[in-house]
Amino acid sequence: TPYVDSSTKGLVVSITRKITLADGRGGVAAADVNLDTLVQKVSKLKPMKTGGAVLLSNTNVLSYFKKNLNGKEISSVSDSYLKKLSEMANSGSYNGKVTEVKSFDGNTYNDVFSKIEGTDWTLICSVNKATVLKELNQFTFLCYALMVIMIVAIAIILWRVMNTIITKPVRKLTDMILKISDGDFTVTVDKGSNDEIGMMNDAMGDFVERMHSTLG
Repeated sequence: TPYVDSSTKGLVVSITRKITLADGRGGVAAADVNLDTLVQKVSKLKPMKTGGAVLLSNTNVLSYFKKNLNGKEISSVSDSYLKKLSEMANSGSYNGKVTEVKSFDGNTYNDVFSKIEGTDWTLICSVNKATVLKELNQFTFLCYALMVIMIVAIAIILWRVMNTIITKPVRKLTDMILKISDGDFTVTVDKGSNDEIGMMNDAMGDFVERMHSTLG
């Protein structure tokens, strides 16, 4: 169990082992391992550049966002986010899974739990859900923008096609009919189109030619 050393004020963990000497006498070898370097490395972890990392044992805080809680027993702190992380880490059912957890700051974080083999420690990488979804939201916005641009482009193309194929020929045919209705048979008709408007145009051209012949 990690604890704060009373003399160095650093976080340490004691390692002990029973030994048997060559002459048969028994004893215990013990050493205190300073965890400050480990805590610093964990605190410098920045998943997706904006996240953070937490290191917990079954009962104690090794490294947390609130540095004043490092080395304390989890049961003695009132941080709801820390307690939730501890419960999930100790359950073992979240190991290796991405889980959403609401933090003390009101934000929802995506947390990944990784058990450290040979210890009762769990490393938890935490990233704000908004950061995780940021690239997806940007991609969605880009897709919507491209969709709008494509719709506008298609609308412009359709308008130009309609104007070229339908509007102009119909307007030209209408003007010609109006002139003929006013008694002007000097109009000329361009033939050659194969669509319905072209057929109307050709029929009107034939009519004008017959009228020219009749008047002649």
